Amino acid sequence: RAANRLSAHLSRKRKKMLIDDLKGENTELRRKEQILQAIPDLVVVFDSSGCMPFVSRSVTRFLDHAPEDLENSSFWDLLTEDSVQSIKSAFMDALAVKRPAEQDSTPLCDGESMVVELVEGNGEG
Repeated sequence: RAANRLSAHLSRKRKKMLIDDLKGENTELRRKEQILQAIPDLVVVFDSSGCMPFVSRSVTRFLDHAPEDLENSSFWDLLTEDSVQSIKSAFMDALAVKRPAEQDSTPLCDGESMVVELVEGNGEG
């Protein structure tokens, strides 16, 4: 009986620690999202399949879409097939050769360049 009480006490203690850890992580993620949203430049996060889990609010200044319209949709669906191949090729080239960030850019249709900074899944460049 005493062992059961001790086990239940330890289980509640572990659960409380887990909840506290999750609350801390959630707070940190919300803080990082607020920082990303405050950046005036267009910030888009997408995975290797093109899914965009995060699009900054500034997207409305650059594209004719609201962030919620683009989040969790495919980046590749927004582009023409030629553009998809060109950008995928640029990404693969950038992954193959590490260059200074100022060299990782690709021209847009209006002649301006789009800077592409590649960040590995662990958050390191």
